[in-house]
Amino acid sequence: MRLITSGLLLVLITTSIYGQNDLCFDEHIISNTDNICGVGLITGQSFVAPATGWIDTIRVVHCSASFTEIAIRLAPNDGQPWNSGEIIATTDVIGPAESPVSNCNPSINGWLSYDWIELTIQGAGVEEGKSYILEFLQGYGSSGCNSEYSDGAAYFPFSNAPLEDLLFEIELCEQDINFGCIDSNACNYDEQAEITNGSCLEEDCHGDCGGLAFQSADCGCIGGGTGFSEETCYGCLNPASCNFDMDALIDDGSCETEDCMSVCGGEAYLTDCGCIGGTSRFRKPIALTAV
Repeated sequence: MRLITSGLLLVLITTSIYGQNDLCFDEHIISNTDNICGVGLITGQSFVAPATGWIDTIRVVHCSASFTEIAIRLAPNDGQPWNSGEIIATTDVIGPAESPVSNCNPSINGWLSYDWIELTIQGAGVEEGKSYILEFLQGYGSSGCNSEYSDGAAYFPFSNAPLEDLLFEIELCEQDINFGCIDSNACNYDEQAEITNGSCLEEDCHGDCGGLAFQSADCGCIGGGTGFSEETCYGCLNPASCNFDMDALIDDGSCETEDCMSVCGGEAYLTDCGCIGGTSRFRKPIALTAV
């Protein structure tokens, strides 16, 4: 069964071979199709996977006056650039079929250099309900006249949200996939995982997987599970001082002694009259001068 997910929902019956060389019985189409017009020089488009499976074919409107290479990326973390997510897979590089690349600017050459192209991709596994990025690593795409893809947004060099979405069509073969960390150097490496889901972690300087401890130039490994912070690593290192800090790592010159009232860092002091000043009940003597 081939399910087409787009602005207009169509259902077709077919079977095909997907990118992992197995027979595909449940194929989904993520699409935004229309006549070529609107906005050119588009460099990317976000989309949502309607099912878990493998992407094997990408059809997109591209500029034939430029090289074309497309990547599927994980969606970025909050606050990060739209194309900062980890790359899952890339297509081969195609073209260019004409020149110069300035023909990709519709204001110069209209839409004569834009047409549909089909690209194959291997190893692009996606997870149902999650957002991904289709990015032109090389080249540009175009929008349509009246089309709209409601589950994503287009990106191009002059803005991150053009009014029109990229014209594209993605074939997705539904199949179970093990997602996880596939980096063998990560502390949470999953040898059963087939496709990355961006979950790889590193040990911090305290040896905690994904911990928040970090190496400070002055204080060494602090933060996270260490129990130390920038504030607590400085203090008095003199054991004879009344404010000796056994947890401090760096002496900050704050060492104090007790005064005669046993107040750490107090201002009372001994005289012939006893302990005066500070917190004592005797004031400091006042020098009187003869008139």
